[in-house]
Order: sequence, then structure tokens, then C-alpha cells
Amino acid sequence: FRSDPVTGRVTARLDTGDDQYGGGTFEGTPAPSPDGRLILHENASGVLIERAGSDQHIGVLPGTKGPTSHDASYYSALAWSPTGSFAAADAGGSTVDVWNTTDPQRPVLVRQIKPPDTGLVEDLRFTADGRDLIVLSGSGSTLSRISASSGEPLWTRSIANPSLRQFAVS
Repeated sequence: FRSDPVTGRVTARLDTGDDQYGGGTFEGTPAPSPDGRLILHENASGVLIERAGSDQHIGVLPGTKGPTSHDASYYSALAWSPTGSFAAADAGGSTVDVWNTTDPQRPVLVRQIKPPDTGLVEDLRFTADGRDLIVLSGSGSTLSRISASSGEPLWTRSIANPSLRQFAVS
């Protein structure tokens, strides 16, 4: 992988050698599952679930689409819940979609979440207990904790340094 030294975002594509799902490459930052067996990644077909270390495609997150141009990533943030039972992705803008991935071959969209800030979603993470999502939005100016089950915001904080693009949850 090649990554941006400022943001840490992966900028190079990995060729899986499989053209079944849009050329065998993926864009953006891949997200490994908590147990390391699966990877979420974007390619021309949308957001795929793939077996780590192989080119075996397991499933596609329903409703996702690939980038609009060869060099653009549509999804800036992908995340797994701590148990791997749920996956989340920004929906190419200011909405976060959450899927039940208990059966990774047949993921089901269970919730669409609109963060309180109307700006673009930059990053997202599940909390350690998997109940909530922490979402960085507003071009890095707002951090929100949102219930993953109800979609309701629990708190929102303005960030003094809007150049923030990634964060960690512990």
C-alpha cells in the first residue's frame, strides 16, 4: 500500500487479480474485521467483503456503489463493530449506513444515520461495546457520538482544529 503521509489514508490500489467485481482493485482505506479474517474495501462494484489474504469475495454491502471516477474514492470511512456483526460506511457524503454482517454473504442494511453536522463524514468508529458510533463530520469540525441502534445523537462537540481527518476510540 502507498499512503498519504499527512492523513495516513491509503492512496494506492491493491490488485487482487480477480475481475469478477470490477477489475480486481480497491480504492480508499480497507477495514479489516476485528478477528482479521475479513476485509471491507471499495472497488468499482461498491463496498465488498473479502476474505483477508485471498481474492475470495464473500459479499457486497447492498446499496453501495463504486467511485465515480477512476481516481476518486466514494467512501471515506469504513468500520466494523467490535464483534464483526455490523459494518458501517459513510454513504458518499453526510450519511452513515449500518449493515448487519452476521452472515457476511448476505449483509442487510439496518440503519441510515444522519449525523447532526450537515458536512461530509470524514471518519467513523464503533465504540468498544459496539453500541454507538463516533462520527467525525463537517470537514473535520464536528465529532458526534450516535446510538448505532436508534440513530439518535448522544452528544456533539465542535473541534477547534478543523484539519482533523482521523481519530481513534479506546
